[in-house]
Amino acid sequence: VDAVQAYDVMETLKLSRDLGRQPEIVPLEGGVFPEVALGYAQVLFAPNHALKDVDHRETLRSFLEASFQGWRQVMQDPAGAADIVLEMQGESDHWLNDRQFVEDSTKLCCEYVKRTRSCGNFGIINIDTWKRASSWLEPSGPTTEESLDPTLWKAMDGVVDAHPVAQAVHAETRQLSNEAMAQRGRRPKLVVVTVGSAPLGRTHPDGARRLQLFAPSDASWFSKVATGAAVGVEVQEVDLAADTTTQELIAELRRHSDVDGLQLMWPLPASIDAAQAYAAIPRSIDVDGAHFRGRPDTVAPTIGTHPPVGCQGIVRVLEDHGVSLEGKHVAVIGRSWLVGQPLSQLLSAKGATVTLMHRSTKNLVELCAAADVVISAAGHPGVLDVSTLKTGVVVVNVGTTFKDDDLVPDILPTGDSHPASLLVHSVGPISVAILLRNTAENAAARQAPPALGATEVTSSSFATASSRTSTSPAAHSSC
Repeated sequence: VDAVQAYDVMETLKLSRDLGRQPEIVPLEGGVFPEVALGYAQVLFAPNHALKDVDHRETLRSFLEASFQGWRQVMQDPAGAADIVLEMQGESDHWLNDRQFVEDSTKLCCEYVKRTRSCGNFGIINIDTWKRASSWLEPSGPTTEESLDPTLWKAMDGVVDAHPVAQAVHAETRQLSNEAMAQRGRRPKLVVVTVGSAPLGRTHPDGARRLQLFAPSDASWFSKVATGAAVGVEVQEVDLAADTTTQELIAELRRHSDVDGLQLMWPLPASIDAAQAYAAIPRSIDVDGAHFRGRPDTVAPTIGTHPPVGCQGIVRVLEDHGVSLEGKHVAVIGRSWLVGQPLSQLLSAKGATVTLMHRSTKNLVELCAAADVVISAAGHPGVLDVSTLKTGVVVVNVGTTFKDDDLVPDILPTGDSHPASLLVHSVGPISVAILLRNTAENAAARQAPPALGATEVTSSSFATASSRTSTSPAAHSSC
């Protein structure tokens, strides 16, 4: 037998146990079979008459609320959930009734549930994904309008997040990665250097928990190795101790001058000369805006002129939702070196008039009330009441706060309505997508003769991680 079809979360794990090794797993939906669109599993079906009945709709909503509250609890404590499953499930040749197997299976199930996260809730069906899957499974079948009621379980009207845009960026990255592979015979490579545990990434004290609760492991800022592998980018993470010196850091950065992208995570320890360190990143492989100065020629990036990925992602989300910045008054809350200041420069280069506000701004509410677009990168929940803004405003939450196992945006609607024409609940998933795309774009733009025998690969086994030393705990608040 050369290949078998198996379901994930149970049968793939069972095969691994039976074979005594990890088999090569090729997802049916993905880069190897780009035409396949499977959509969703475990969909709730209900008769049309029930969907039209007010009482039945309320019952269905209550069922969905209880179901996904249960999944939140599973994500918080997969080991405890596995114990409950072991007590309830019977014997089968599809799974094993041992503790580790069931816990691993539970975690895999959570990975799929996390893919349905939208605007803070799980189980939200993306209409475009549903359409693609319906068309692939049954080209002459019922229309989306006939087969899906998107109003039963959804985000508030006008509220979106960056997940669909991030998925579109990932698709672009796969294409660029394949182009680079065809031209150069190797995958694009990104190196991420982190000093200490203060940067909000894999080494941060909250990093593992945030990955566990919010994002699939192949689509997260907190797991760049796996996320890069999913789109064809090799990622190496280099973790340095908090007592690393400036010269040691610069020497480490210079070791990676032959890669396609180099990211130095912020903040750096106070003992390091940040200006020297960031200047040591070659402009040609700067994929996170270390050399960005808001010049007009950075609006359409060429090699080495990418804006910071967070800022670039915010603009991409706005553009994908049809928001023009030309001539608009944009209020930016938060003046950090990481987001607020470079974002203001980028927005100005896009033709916007920008007001940059901070904790000392005395008339923040009045300034925001007059703005066409309000972008908050403060990292303080409730920094602004959305009801104080004008009708038709566009609101973007960049800042989020990790509190009680939840991510709380800076600006949230109160009650059942809000004045915004568009309210972006969070932009979190877009940053890692842009980072990998910038790397793949650099690789594809480099001139090299085509490699003989280059083949198209879209995921799996070309990612590596290197952890050099342990890191010391530190506090950090970021978007």
